Amino acid sequence: ISVVLGTVEQSSRVTKIESEVGVGSRFDVCLQVLNEEESMNSADSGSRGMVLLVDDEELIREMISIALSHAGFTVDVAGSGTEAISRFETEGKQYDLVVTDVIMPDEGGKTLLEYLSKNRGNCKILAVSGFDRSVLEENSRTLPFLQKPFRIHDLIKKIEDILG
Repeated sequence: ISVVLGTVEQSSRVTKIESEVGVGSRFDVCLQVLNEEESMNSADSGSRGMVLLVDDEELIREMISIALSHAGFTVDVAGSGTEAISRFETEGKQYDLVVTDVIMPDEGGKTLLEYLSKNRGNCKILAVSGFDRSVLEENSRTLPFLQKPFRIHDLIKKIEDILG
């Protein structure tokens, strides 16, 4: 939720949150409207790179994918390490960068990181987690890392730094 809230706060003019125990929560968000020309200019047709975003939380995948697309990246998403590995194995996909959550069900992130280190040595990786860097296996500790919650601006800056 913190990643989503950070994205909303960066992209919106007004955010109103009301919550009442036993009743529920209401979120009012006013997003800036772009005309067609502004929208076309906000992304450079994906020329900044092809990114595979791997996270087991659909809302996080959706929000980050939208933000990266608007920053000019072409984004593909996967909901698990197994699904991401399938993109490489069965679909033959090539990515400039894989952004993956480390902690997912069935050790999905760790399995993906191990696969990438053994089979995709030239693929750049950004590991993210709500935990600190210590969640990374010994052989992955030198990977670029970003701890959740993070601001979208910080994620994009980190990706730009990794891709050069």
